[in-house]
Amino acid sequence: MAKGRKGKNTSKREEVELLDIASWTPRTSIGKRVKAGEISSIDQILDEGIAILEPEIVDSLIPEMEVETLAVNPTQRSTDSGRKMQFRAVVVIGDKKGHVGIGVGKSEEVRPALDYAMKDARKNMIHLKFGCGSWECRCGQQHSLPQK
Repeated sequence: MAKGRKGKNTSKREEVELLDIASWTPRTSIGKRVKAGEISSIDQILDEGIAILEPEIVDSLIPEMEVETLAVNPTQRSTDSGRKMQFRAVVVIGDKKGHVGIGVGKSEEVRPALDYAMKDARKNMIHLKFGCGSWECRCGQQHSLPQK
């Protein structure tokens, strides 16, 4: 675990609160196809290269996800009436099976900034390819990210 100032844990993992899929009315063609059951996997969307514009699409296709908060930073901007405070949150969301999204959100409070960042992360999903990390490893399992 990463330690921040004063010995507090800065790394927080938690389960993702799913959006209300039952009352969801899709606005895009890909959302309508997911709701109708024509698309059953997130890999079908990612392989076609279609942009995910609704976060409910990811919630309906990947129900078991975890989120990790990477950073929550206060930001200020100067206006003619003084300084305005906002919070900027960066989160990573994934299912530990190769589907990962990163999102950024800003708001005047911390919790709405985290919610906006989680929605943004759902829209920015990618698929990571796993491989065996070393030529010396003989395990035969896909357990690390291949890098150059």
